[in-house]
Amino acid sequence: MTGKPEERWLHAINKRGMELAGRLAALKAGKDIRLEDMMDLNYQDKLIERRAKEEKLRELLGVINEARERCQSGVLDRCTGCSTHFPPSLLDETPWVLNCGNCSLKD
Repeated sequence: MTGKPEERWLHAINKRGMELAGRLAALKAGKDIRLEDMMDLNYQDKLIERRAKEEKLRELLGVINEARERCQSGVLDRCTGCSTHFPPSLLDETPWVLNCGNCSLKD
């Protein structure tokens, strides 16, 4: 995709958000559960694992939504912790990044 970097980044963020939302919807619809799974003695463990996947997907969607808001506000290129500028190459690769390496280590 050509155009301004911000447009490319927003497009990538929206695409990733739709992908994650689709995975979450499929998970919630039980499309990953088979009859054999329900007969398994470890079914409770599988339900716990499924809930953990759902929680992780919700967390990732939150990151995507925050990145979308930051992109629309014009501050996507800055670390949320220390305001250091991200290199455009990093944002081309993962425009939903929130923190620089130093701030990520603090978490």
